[in-house]
Amino acid sequence: MLAEEFLNGVSQGYLAALGIEDIQACTDKPDVTNESCQAIALAAAAPLGRAKKLKDAIDAVDKAAQASKVFRPVVTFGDDYVEFLKKHRSGGERVDEYKGIFEGKYVKGEARLQARLQDAVNRGTPRRNWGTNPDGSKRDGWVYDWDFGEPNYVGKLSEYEVKKYGLTGDQTRTTMLRVILNEDGSLRTAHPLRKMGSEILPE
Repeated sequence: MLAEEFLNGVSQGYLAALGIEDIQACTDKPDVTNESCQAIALAAAAPLGRAKKLKDAIDAVDKAAQASKVFRPVVTFGDDYVEFLKKHRSGGERVDEYKGIFEGKYVKGEARLQARLQDAVNRGTPRRNWGTNPDGSKRDGWVYDWDFGEPNYVGKLSEYEVKKYGLTGDQTRTTMLRVILNEDGSLRTAHPLRKMGSEILPE
């Protein structure tokens, strides 16, 4: 099945909403940042029943990923991760009023928490860190935000945000998180995120 046949009858407006402007580009050279393009490439190839065609589509996605400037790595967890746990887990020795806390069954245990952090990197839009260090220098690294949606609560917001925005009840919990990576793809920090957006607080 060709991509054109696969998308036969789909309006251009719908495609635009998916971020797809060129159908053929989604099969010839899939945009690694666009999950819809990847899905179309695979769907267009798979019904042909030929392993080579499917492999070609997968290889095209992989090559696009290698060539892409978008930073979407497999996250590594080093020394900064240890410090992150001290700041953003219940009972952490460095928890204070500025630190949101990861808690609840959706992020229960380190394996599940790390999986959620990787999910956010895989699915969130990568942005260059726009924060500023206490000394006034610009922060490096990458920022990813992702909302897992109800009922997947990842934790509670910081006391600072709760007071600043007058939040009560379920407003103090969130299904959204922010991940900040170092230039080498290791975790720098992460925290539950207020859905209306949050400043990058001092770490």
